[in-house]
Amino acid sequence: MDRIQVRVLDDYGNDASQVMRFLARMTQRGHTIHSIDDAIELYEKDGSDKLTKNLAELNHGTIKRFANYTVVIYGASRRFLAQIRTHQHAEFVSGSLQYSDFSKEQNPKDMFVVPYELLDNPALGQYYLDCCVRNFIQYRTIASAVGNDPAGFVLPNGMRNILVMRANIQEWQYIIGLRTCRRNSLETRYVLYRIWEELYKTPDGELIFGSVSTGAGCQKGKCLEGHMTCGSPLPKDATPSELLKQDFPLLCREA
Repeated sequence: MDRIQVRVLDDYGNDASQVMRFLARMTQRGHTIHSIDDAIELYEKDGSDKLTKNLAELNHGTIKRFANYTVVIYGASRRFLAQIRTHQHAEFVSGSLQYSDFSKEQNPKDMFVVPYELLDNPALGQYYLDCCVRNFIQYRTIASAVGNDPAGFVLPNGMRNILVMRANIQEWQYIIGLRTCRRNSLETRYVLYRIWEELYKTPDGELIFGSVSTGAGCQKGKCLEGHMTCGSPLPKDATPSELLKQDFPLLCREA
């Protein structure tokens, strides 16, 4: 799971808090708006950090859906892609096995994610990579004969990928809260910690994506997994960077 990278590209991120405050005010002050100029004046009105934080923690989602953040993720596996794309309210574009031709790759071992559980086990990690490289050799043989599209069927789930993902505030809060729960696979949790960490760094990110509004259920005071609970709650006030250091020390040391 080393060399997975996450970055916020974004479009709307710089004024997400402004949009959210404007929509909240507009719903309560419709009687004061008599022209477009009045609406623009309300939009441009400043707001306090306390107001932004309070709005981010509300369950009311409408005011959060107008501000989108676009994130690019490189190096996560296609297994992660299959899991994360179950979130139907986010938008995704990923590298295509149909159109991309990997047969000229000179360092095939770099093409595959090493699971976190194998990072501290060199012998087993090497065996895993050897299995992946054998699949790559089969891919290259088939691609040279009939093309890279049918050859893609033999590439394993551990193959690295490029993914662009776009979602609004409410959806990011939901995805991060769900996918940082310890019930998820380690790679999924790690990537979502990284995304959360990057969103946390955006303007007003600490207010919008604090643990009270964005963290797993246990960070908000109640596990949502019922009898499937892991029994090991995340620290309530921990930042994504602190959670990364706590749960993925091998990757943090490498970084």
